Amino acid sequence: MKKIFTLIAAAFMAVSANASVQLASGSSSWGSWGSTCTVDGATITFSSAWAGAGVWFNETMDLSSYEMVWAVLSTECVGSAKFVFQYISADEEVSDLAIGQEFTISEGGKIGGVEVKANNDADLTKFRQVFAQSTVANTTIVIEGVYAGTKEEYEAAAEANKQVVSGLTLTDLNSGWGSSTYDADTHTVTIGDDWSGKGWWLSSVDYSDYDVVVISFDPATATNGKIVIEYNNGTASTEYAFEAGTTQAVVTLDAAGKGDVMQIYIQGPAGSTYTLTEAYVSTSAYAGVQNVTTATEVVEDANAPVYNVAGQQVSKSYKGLVIKNGKKYIVR
Repeated sequence: MKKIFTLIAAAFMAVSANASVQLASGSSSWGSWGSTCTVDGATITFSSAWAGAGVWFNETMDLSSYEMVWAVLSTECVGSAKFVFQYISADEEVSDLAIGQEFTISEGGKIGGVEVKANNDADLTKFRQVFAQSTVANTTIVIEGVYAGTKEEYEAAAEANKQVVSGLTLTDLNSGWGSSTYDADTHTVTIGDDWSGKGWWLSSVDYSDYDVVVISFDPATATNGKIVIEYNNGTASTEYAFEAGTTQAVVTLDAAGKGDVMQIYIQGPAGSTYTLTEAYVSTSAYAGVQNVTTATEVVEDANAPVYNVAGQQVSKSYKGLVIKNGKKYIVR
């Protein structure tokens, strides 16, 4: 259902194709719908999924000559929020606005944007409303501003607000099939039907700036299992099998598909349980994969156990990237 906000935005400067324009700021009149969304100045808090708040413009604006629209947050996003730009439709129905552009700012992010182009019968010369909507419960955003401009201006803003990690919420694993379940209080996935699954439905998220998906378990997994990453652009799914005793799985995103990730989920044998302590998407450097030292240091403590990057204990003759005493080394 499309929402029209009753609060009126202040007048804005005329649209110019040569420079970015601020469409809304944190001090704009962001109106909310329902009791599950509260607005306190620039801070918007969504206590349930799909609650929303937005700015309704008293007069339409022409964004057709702009290349990008984007939003910048003052602080890192807690949860996940979608920004939606609405226009009067080609048939002039103000009461049923057409969606032109939308994008998601995920956990830990501060910026998101999308190309301005015709979509869903929207008249890009008649921009009327922008709203933010939570994709998961307990999302908080602090808005700095919403903008329209050139691709170069957006890329400069994205570089200035570059993100190295994007959290995957443990509040709600909203994707799954079969009889698998998720206990949000204990963060435990229980597999029902054999190799059914549970995970995160992302719809379409751009993880181009990231390299890996990291999922940690405590206690260590009692059985084996699998982590699957699915993409929207036809790239084959990434599948990562882990063994019993795993405490952390580090899964490399496919370079061809990571710009449009559809979902991430965990599978396993019937009756398996996996208790999650954290889950996120990040750069390799953030995850520690690139923080390695020389192989000679591995044998400094003969009694310390050695693990591979999946958290599985391995013998001291194991070759490759290993973890010992909390540090990463390469054994050749």
